[in-house]
Amino acid sequence: MPAGPPLSWRPQQSAGPASLRPGGTAATRADPVQLRLELLKDQPRARKVMETVVQIVEWNRQRDGRGLGLAYSDAFGTH
Repeated sequence: MPAGPPLSWRPQQSAGPASLRPGGTAATRADPVQLRLELLKDQPRARKVMETVVQIVEWNRQRDGRGLGLAYSDAFGTH
């Protein structure tokens, strides 16, 4: 019998819409970082994770022909 994955796959919850980029969403023109920070307002540890990632990747730096995606999940109680 072939070995399969130890757990079945299931989609993860994320903080906000799945497809956001620097400069805002097409629908809301909201800043994706600020949107997620607002969604995480009651979760200080999660906010710190997001703020640290934004700083490390230099979120606001212009990238010619490239974009960044941003998502957050605290599945299984981890960050």
